[in-house]
Amino acid sequence: MTNKFLYCLAILCFTIYTKAQNQFLDSSFGTNGVFTYTPNNVYGFIYETGAVTSQQKIVVSGTHYNIPNNNQSTTNIIQRLNADGTLDNSFNTVIIPPSTANPTSRLIKMSIQSDQKVILGDLLGNKLIRLNENGTYDTGFGNNGVVGSSVISTFLGNLGLAGPFNFNNVILTNTNKILICAILGDSNQVSKLAVLRLNENGTIDNTFGNNGLIMQDANIGRLVLQNDFKLLLIGQKPDGTLVKSRYLENGILDNTYNNSSISYTPLINHETYFCTATSKDNNVYIYGVTSSATSPISIITLMKLNQSGELDNSFGVNGVVNEPYYNNNNYYVDNNILYPTLLLDNNSNIFLVCMASPTGNAAEMNQFIKKFKSNGSVDSGFGNNGIVDVDLNYKEFMRSAIITPDQKIIIFGNHQSPNKGIITKVLNNENSLSVINQELKNREQNVYPNPVKNILHINNIQTKNSNAEILDASGRNVLKIIIRENKLDVSSLINGIYYLKVGNSINRFIKE
Repeated sequence: MTNKFLYCLAILCFTIYTKAQNQFLDSSFGTNGVFTYTPNNVYGFIYETGAVTSQQKIVVSGTHYNIPNNNQSTTNIIQRLNADGTLDNSFNTVIIPPSTANPTSRLIKMSIQSDQKVILGDLLGNKLIRLNENGTYDTGFGNNGVVGSSVISTFLGNLGLAGPFNFNNVILTNTNKILICAILGDSNQVSKLAVLRLNENGTIDNTFGNNGLIMQDANIGRLVLQNDFKLLLIGQKPDGTLVKSRYLENGILDNTYNNSSISYTPLINHETYFCTATSKDNNVYIYGVTSSATSPISIITLMKLNQSGELDNSFGVNGVVNEPYYNNNNYYVDNNILYPTLLLDNNSNIFLVCMASPTGNAAEMNQFIKKFKSNGSVDSGFGNNGIVDVDLNYKEFMRSAIITPDQKIIIFGNHQSPNKGIITKVLNNENSLSVINQELKNREQNVYPNPVKNILHINNIQTKNSNAEILDASGRNVLKIIIRENKLDVSSLINGIYYLKVGNSINRFIKE
């Protein structure tokens, strides 16, 4: 019955999007689930990342080129959106032009402190920025709100370590100290996955780890902060070995944890490449791409480590899931390890967000989400058999994704032809319509005009006055109302798609 309802909903949404998958976008956000922006028609604007404030607003970071088709000179823009996907003009939009020393900057790492100050980290390691809640620079951090690369380079250079110091992670602790994870090279040119910590004012915290640093042999990896504030480094060596090590909050190795490499053997004639990791309830989830030199079809590999550092046998098969992206033999996956994101909702469901093409044509790339249940099985109730493709009839790119407090997924990126920054908001079946197990029936109970501005008329109400509910596209009850004289005043609703529920009858209408 659920599938039947979703099928009907897809038909209803067809006039909004020609691609049926986009019925799963949250129409209360932006324009039918999408916010697009290009400042003054600049070149190649991209939304890099974002984070949700305590007021449910969304701070976003974007980048654009200063020369057509040249990504060697960039300008950063930091904005704030209201919860409905409109620009918040009360926020001081920050525009950072390229500098002579570091003409390329991409502020793709973002966290928000409990006092709502915003931390931004440059992917290329050029700077960290802290803004006040209103978007002004926090002069109590670094040099007038900025910690430049020279501070970190000097510190690491004194330890005999060399860059480039790209930021793999920038994570806030519960005390507003800042953890930076990067790949470094030692004096023997051996790659190290390293973490250093900054004090709240932006100075190096030398009390952390060993002389202010913790390190593990790896040439790629991520830092994961557990709920108990322990730190877990997950990485991969050049020979493909997946490694892990856990540290106490102060950076001292945690000897109660299994700090040996992960005992995992890839599929026969395949190799697995680490992409990212995340944590919930002190369990750790790892995403990698598994591929073969003899086949163009890549495979999703997920792993779950329990609190002791062992593969969790309740997840997948012996702690590992190997699953195709699409249920066909002709698709394409962008394996750039910078961008794939692994998200967990409140019920420990897992969302893999990346870029993929269901047709095998790289020119038809979509923003891709696949949902897995907490045991590692695909959640077929999400999207179309577990998959949502955000296809806006362009080539859609993603740079990062977050899960909101109400358990929806926001993806940051851009599309081409025309080239615009895009932010998309995707529904999660955990918060989908509470009435989806009811069939759409009594459809003779029409509503008009549709779209409606102020007064909605309803046909075939059996009584003079009837109780009704208005639900938004996510199934949230936004209004309980009595229908009087077969009319409803909906002028107070914001623009978007709604459902009028009277008894067991449901009718869709658009508020404009």
